[in-house]
Amino acid sequence: MKKIKLISLFVLLVGTVACTSTPTNYVESYRFSSETDTLTSRLREVLLPLAARAEKGRLTVAITGPKITAEKEKMLLDEMKRNLLIDVILEPIEQQQDFYEVALEVKLAAKTCRFNQQKVPLSDSACLLKRNQYLQLVDNATWERGLKYINNDSALATGAVQRLFENRIKIADKQPVTGE
Repeated sequence: MKKIKLISLFVLLVGTVACTSTPTNYVESYRFSSETDTLTSRLREVLLPLAARAEKGRLTVAITGPKITAEKEKMLLDEMKRNLLIDVILEPIEQQQDFYEVALEVKLAAKTCRFNQQKVPLSDSACLLKRNQYLQLVDNATWERGLKYINNDSALATGAVQRLFENRIKIADKQPVTGE
């Protein structure tokens, strides 16, 4: 009897803590080294998982190494802002060395959608749809070859088939059968 009371109290406490906990912000740091001629491609490669995220936030990039020209700095900053659609702070630090050392720090706010241009909050699946639409618009290659649909959630969460119709998501389960 005493064991049952302890187990039920434990389950009750765990349930209470789980229900009252709030989502925390996502913070991560990463460092890497790159040769002078591969800096841009390495930055793209390292920031690719961040492009798949949907939260609003800020990225701080500190590049230590040979002097970066103002033109290249502007090109890097514009490319990161366009591809990631978050605030980017680029801090070039000049040092006498043959390679670049890059330190990245990402801070993302939980339960936000950086692709939402409206004040109304979006569901997770609607935010994913907005992200995919944005990625299609900013990439010139998309207009020529198309873009693979990016989905990081399960098919149950976002629906097996998603379509854009009057700016709403249509899920196959909820649509009438038309015989198509």
